[in-house]
Amino acid sequence: MKKEVVSVFVMVIIICMVKAQAKKPVIVNAHLENVNRVYLTLRNVKKDAVDTVTIYRSFTDIDKMYALDLDYYPITKTQIAGESFTGTIIDSMTAHNTVYSYYVKVLYNNGETVPSKVISVSIPDFVMVATQLNYSFHIDKVHYFCEVRPGNQCGKRYPVNLGGKPGLRKTYYDCLSTPEGVYQIDYIKPVSDYYKALGISYPNSADRVRYQRALRSGSVPKKGGKPVSIGGSIQIHGGGIGNNWTWGCIAMRNDDLDQIFTLPQLKKGVPVIITGNEFSRDSLLLNNAM
Repeated sequence: MKKEVVSVFVMVIIICMVKAQAKKPVIVNAHLENVNRVYLTLRNVKKDAVDTVTIYRSFTDIDKMYALDLDYYPITKTQIAGESFTGTIIDSMTAHNTVYSYYVKVLYNNGETVPSKVISVSIPDFVMVATQLNYSFHIDKVHYFCEVRPGNQCGKRYPVNLGGKPGLRKTYYDCLSTPEGVYQIDYIKPVSDYYKALGISYPNSADRVRYQRALRSGSVPKKGGKPVSIGGSIQIHGGGIGNNWTWGCIAMRNDDLDQIFTLPQLKKGVPVIITGNEFSRDSLLLNNAM
């Protein structure tokens, strides 16, 4: 009987030691390479016991958020399965001249979740070299940046905010979601309600097909007994960043928009590619615009 008591006592001690070891706070160290590539190294993590690592990143200070609200705030959430976790996380989807906050949660196989403290990483500015190449705009809704690309080269990235439902792809007039697809600049306004503005040619032909499908399925809401319209008036405009405050447009810092307006190649017809959760970078490579 005494041996059984001792054995149980020893097991309790071992379990407590394992739990105590797992509960050590996660420490995140960061360093930069190639101007805007962030390497996050996690310490005090038992890699062989990890179920999932979740990384929250935002250019709004996570410490000052009232909650990790992925609709209200421009938060990029990334999850890594335990079997794929190496101890280092690489983030190459950052904007230039921007300070990011990172917050990490480690979920262990025993169900325990151990968070890190919020750390800040400052991404330096990047000056594009003058070129005769034609420019295009790539807006990444998942990572919250607008990249101005000369030809097929990597360009400068600017942080952006979206509407109140940033994960949705616009189907109809809803004052919340931002479209995804291939568009063009269809007008330029040096003076606008929100500082300056570039009009985007939403809706395109794919948007119209999707809208008709939604009408047939009955998923378009009605107002005054009639289905709401497909919507329009989508812009890249100023007004600042911080939370997803627009009605579906892409908001930028005024100083960043000033830089874009100095580009000699800025004109009607410049391509604007918007990717997100539905129309992704992969679907763009496959030329799948639906």
